Amino acid sequence: MPHDRRDVIQRIVRSVRAHSYLEIGCDEDRVFAAVDVPTKVGVDPVRGGTHRMTSDQFFATSNAGFDVVFVDGDHRYAQVWRDVA
Repeated sequence: MPHDRRDVIQRIVRSVRAHSYLEIGCDEDRVFAAVDVPTKVGVDPVRGGTHRMTSDQFFATSNAGFDVVFVDGDHRYAQVWRDVA
């Protein structure tokens, strides 16, 4: 039976006892809203999350570290590579 990505992420959050979560590409907040951690940051240039900007803009201005990161923004290879790096 396939798992919903929200369930998978929440299981990861629990297993590593995460206190912080970053989501790149929040869109309508379906995943972002479901993740239960004390600190959540969501980056999306159009809607959803907590920061209205591109991931490049976010990383240029933030040095924050996160326990769990979900990259689901721009799906082009070069951009995903930058987001992960």
